[in-house]
Amino acid sequence: MPRESLTRCIHVVAGTPPRAHCGIASCQRGALNAVRVHCRKAHAAGLAQLSARCIGLGYTVDDLTQTLDYIRERAPLVREGTGKR
Repeated sequence: MPRESLTRCIHVVAGTPPRAHCGIASCQRGALNAVRVHCRKAHAAGLAQLSARCIGLGYTVDDLTQTLDYIRERAPLVREGTGKR
């Protein structure tokens, strides 16, 4: 699949409205939608379990939210085997 089509597909998975000229077949779009639905359910279930675990350890949901925000937005990524960020 060309990089341009892949980039557009990522937007479909991420929840942005699909474009008519996305460059993928309707069956591919349906598969991406099925993955999106499954991932949202799995994310919600995992987040509920993680929240319960954090509360059990004496942390608040706000502590968890701040930690997840840090990981998503600011935590440095290290490429394995290179020692570089």
